Amino acid sequence: MKKHLFPLIALILGIAGSSFTTKSCIDIYFIYISGAQNVRSNYTQTSTAQSTVVGTAILIWIRICDDNGTVTDTEFNDAFEFMDVTNDSLNTLDDDEEGEESYNGREYQIEKGEE
Repeated sequence: MKKHLFPLIALILGIAGSSFTTKSCIDIYFIYISGAQNVRSNYTQTSTAQSTVVGTAILIWIRICDDNGTVTDTEFNDAFEFMDVTNDSLNTLDDDEEGEESYNGREYQIEKGEE
């Protein structure tokens, strides 16, 4: 019995320890400037947290929580397509709901404001 007790305790501790492990990510903010909203170069990128804005009419910024803090063009395009659910062919987030969502281990946020 004693020789089976140690592996059992190790297994229980391993399961308990892994349940408290969280995947960390780094918030990257893309502040919309002007032009097509699905083009990354039309945003200013920063890691400085942005505050919420009053209103819901037009896109102000988007947040992508990335595992390594570097959002590639492909990751940006994938995130944009995930967030752009209303009238997808228009390639604008102005017609989408603001808020936070998660997909495939990443977090995304749309923040909108007044015109």
